[in-house]
Amino acid sequence: MRDHIINTAYELFSRQGVRGVGVDDLIAASGVAISTFYRHFRSKDDLVLAYLGHRFTERQTAISAALNHRDDLENLVLTVFDVFDGWFRQRSPEVVGLLQVLIEMGPEHPLGQASAAYLSQTRMGLQEAAAAAGLHDPEGFAWSCHAIIQGSIVADREGDPDAAEHGRRLAELLMREHRAAEPDPQGQDLAS
Repeated sequence: MRDHIINTAYELFSRQGVRGVGVDDLIAASGVAISTFYRHFRSKDDLVLAYLGHRFTERQTAISAALNHRDDLENLVLTVFDVFDGWFRQRSPEVVGLLQVLIEMGPEHPLGQASAAYLSQTRMGLQEAAAAAGLHDPEGFAWSCHAIIQGSIVADREGDPDAAEHGRRLAELLMREHRAAEPDPQGQDLAS
């Protein structure tokens, strides 16, 4: 029943936003009794936290599965765009949850903070992949690549059918820049 409520919430939150959906809407859409809802979730915020965790886990599982089919390290970094492309083409609400809640609730709200923490974990995964690929400044690369991913999400929602492919091309350019930049002993980039 808990998963049923989370999945129902996901559909509603994806279409109407977190603030646009009340507990009464969640109870009606999921077809559960009020007592059942509150047995599983103390509040709507508790449900949103569970929804964020569930979606983050699903997202990471999908990306990990795609990564397991890659051999070369550089393509590992770009795999995330392949996964997002599949979601974009299916019109899956999968991609917007974390970013949507952060924007909607703001970084000071506990739900915004939870979203930011999940997004940070995504960025750390990008940083690890960049380091494994031997890219210079993996942390800087991860921040930039994450910005490209988030821009791709927005572009998809604006109607760009090739948002992930456009993002992938930008990430390839970014990778080229991070391969070319090698620090000298004084800490200056030789490519500068």
